[in-house]
Amino acid sequence: MPLRPHQARTRANHPVAFTAPFYASDADHGLCLHRYLDTEFIPRFLTDLTRGRLIDPSRESWWQSDRFSPHGAELILRLPVHRTFYLVACELVCDQPSRPALDPARIRSAGFVIRRRIGSAPAPATALAQNGGGQRAAGLLATLRARLKPAASRCPGAESSADQAASQKGLQQGGVSLSVTTDRLVSDARGTADLAAVEAGSQALADLRPQAVDARWMIEDGEPLGWQRAPVSADAPATEPDPDPSRRVAARRAERRALANRGAANRGAVERGRAGVGRNATGNARRATPVGITPAYTGEETHPLHPVLVTDADGRPHTILYGFLPLGGQSLAPGNPFDPTDEDTALAAERDRLTWPFGHRGRANLHWQTGDGALVADGQPSRACFEWLELLVNRYHLGESGRVGPDPLNDDLAAAAERLLFEPPGSQMTTEKTTGRTSGKANGRTSERTTERTTGMSAGKATGRTIGRTTGRATGGFDEWLSVPPSLPRFTLLEYLTDCFAAGIDNPLAAWLADRRQAIDAAGGTPTAALLGRLPNPSGEGDLAGLSLAITAADAEEWRLLLGQRLLDQARRTGAELPIPKFRQTQDDLYQVIPFVRAVDDAGCERLTWAAPTVRSAPFRVAAPFDPDASRPVLIQMPGLGDLKRGLAKGAAMLVPPDTARMLDALNIEEGVGPDLAVAPPAEGGLDVQMICSFSLPIITLVAMILLMIMVMILNMIFFWLPWVKICLPFPKMK
Repeated sequence: MPLRPHQARTRANHPVAFTAPFYASDADHGLCLHRYLDTEFIPRFLTDLTRGRLIDPSRESWWQSDRFSPHGAELILRLPVHRTFYLVACELVCDQPSRPALDPARIRSAGFVIRRRIGSAPAPATALAQNGGGQRAAGLLATLRARLKPAASRCPGAESSADQAASQKGLQQGGVSLSVTTDRLVSDARGTADLAAVEAGSQALADLRPQAVDARWMIEDGEPLGWQRAPVSADAPATEPDPDPSRRVAARRAERRALANRGAANRGAVERGRAGVGRNATGNARRATPVGITPAYTGEETHPLHPVLVTDADGRPHTILYGFLPLGGQSLAPGNPFDPTDEDTALAAERDRLTWPFGHRGRANLHWQTGDGALVADGQPSRACFEWLELLVNRYHLGESGRVGPDPLNDDLAAAAERLLFEPPGSQMTTEKTTGRTSGKANGRTSERTTERTTGMSAGKATGRTIGRTTGRATGGFDEWLSVPPSLPRFTLLEYLTDCFAAGIDNPLAAWLADRRQAIDAAGGTPTAALLGRLPNPSGEGDLAGLSLAITAADAEEWRLLLGQRLLDQARRTGAELPIPKFRQTQDDLYQVIPFVRAVDDAGCERLTWAAPTVRSAPFRVAAPFDPDASRPVLIQMPGLGDLKRGLAKGAAMLVPPDTARMLDALNIEEGVGPDLAVAPPAEGGLDVQMICSFSLPIITLVAMILLMIMVMILNMIFFWLPWVKICLPFPKMK
């Protein structure tokens, strides 16, 4: 009697499903958020879980009270700075009618992701109707499945629970469930002869599938990239790929190896090894494990969930997943951190702030008029020139070399400042030729000059040091320069700024600008000729009497463009260095927790399962660190009056350098607050010894409290905030 081929017994597949914890089975959202107000929240959670003291968080009072957002009635979670901590919890079961607990031994890993809900995705039926209707999608999906069916030899039980549910439910006209993702279709088609047709069909399905609007917190090589939108299936989140791309690739390779091994066994275990690859005891290909540093993680940020097996009051086991919900994190904005519209708004605000011809303030008709280009006359700057110099010196430090050289962002401003010349009125020492070459980021006008100057910028004498500089050639009718009186040196604006910054902390121009600004503010804020006076010499002695500085309409237009670009460059550099918090408080900042698990099925294959939409957490917002509604009282014990004159001053200790110690010793504290309080410290000499000074903590605390109340009362004249400053109540003694 011929022997019949042995048929392996098929093991039933038990898909995994997420549900609400057994103690909150009637909760609106499957994943529970537990709030704790102390740092020992994990032991407390486990103790309450094992002793049956946990309840549905939505029944607790904080679930209703913590909804103080001005953007909606969603739940608000506080930050760790508010000394508030949160745990997430859900339950894992086998997707069977009795819902038995999943064996924790089958769990390879579990975790959750935090998604930022930017908006609501269109319904599947609506999206399909916009792309040709449900009949077309249903026919296309049926054709693809028919082609894939003969080659469906993946690991047993490979279909996810969402795929099985879609197969059982069938394709509905006008609202077909597109549960099969592009990645899964392409993975199934490996080894088929019609791979190109299947991939084309899967791409068509991707075009028909509605796109979600959730944003993911992405990481690349261990560095956070921030929130990024990712097109995924809006109605079937369980079909999303693994958040870890390396696991995604490994899973596909495992499926292909399993397919190849089973095909080889059915054909008589045909050997198809690769050269240089050894074989292990089972005959499978064995690769050498590379030894080295583990590469940094790239993919969506995930947070771990920990399984624990507990029993309820009836003795029924339950597999609970729990994990800490981190509400911190930040990232640096890659590239330009600003929206172009916001940049245009900033440029408009800067133009409205600056006086014509460098801005638009003070001029309704933006047409060039006679006299607009006179910036400095007889050493005295105009109002527009004064504000312009404040911008160049105080904000951009144009002309300062620093320890590593000039700021590269000032190159275009420096080139433009090099073309502006301080010279006597009516002087023809310099002629210009427009060459049409591009200079910097403005209008591309480049001026060529030939200049021979005498430095030593005192008003009455020159130092005799002559520097010749040739940057071009003269184009006028002069064969040589006119003689220059040594009392009237000629120099460019860049040279003037550079010589001023060369004085270091004694920069005469910076000191003059600060002194003039103080006088202008004291006089009402309007610069006048009497308040401004003449510009100082870089040497600190005398001024620039007899010298003038003028620009043309083209110069003014170039400077407006350069100042606007310099503002954007500075803002972008500053914005790129500022960390952006992960959780913000705008109207669109609504978040949700989605759990997932990697579990081994009955065939020994690792499968990824995402929680269904009904098992996500409740949508929530995150409070700002300074939100008064989220703050919790912080107890500070004030000292009694009897503590002020008791014991030694050994509270706060400060290590004082020698020069600071000499300055403190020179203070005339007995004279009170006045001009005689600070005198010149003694010259350096004697012992160069640092000091350590200790202060009484009770006195420091009381002084800080008194100064706080004084400042609160003074500033109340501006803000009128006394009703919100403090609340004093009779308070019983605590046990």
